[in-house]
Amino acid sequence: MAIVVLSGALANKPLNGGEAWVRLSWLFGLKKLGFETWLLEEVRREACINAAGERVPFRDSANLAFFRQVTGDFGLAGSAALLCDGGEQTYGAVLKDLQDLAGAADLLRRPRRCSSASAARPTLTSTPASRSSGTPPATPARA
Repeated sequence: MAIVVLSGALANKPLNGGEAWVRLSWLFGLKKLGFETWLLEEVRREACINAAGERVPFRDSANLAFFRQVTGDFGLAGSAALLCDGGEQTYGAVLKDLQDLAGAADLLRRPRRCSSASAARPTLTSTPASRSSGTPPATPARA
């Protein structure tokens, strides 16, 4: 099964249902087409806040809580991961396994911000065919 890794904002925009639905639409659409889908996101430590908007550690943040809730509610907990500060802290999988997953993915999709409507088309980046043996990569271990 071909692997697609989607990156986008859930934790970076906690409690923003519109942003969540954009990512969910991509994930479920691609899954319906037969792809194995993964959601990966990174949040900076400085962006981690509580419900009052105060900075807090990653593990106590509304960012992580929202990511955990959305991925759990929609059955994505086993195929989603959140990294803080380049993987110093993770939720959902360990950094090394995520790096292996990204290297083995058939398609990576990272939304880009654009200033013009004509340039706002999704940018898709194919990864090189690194699985010449035909053996699928191991599923990342949960952290």
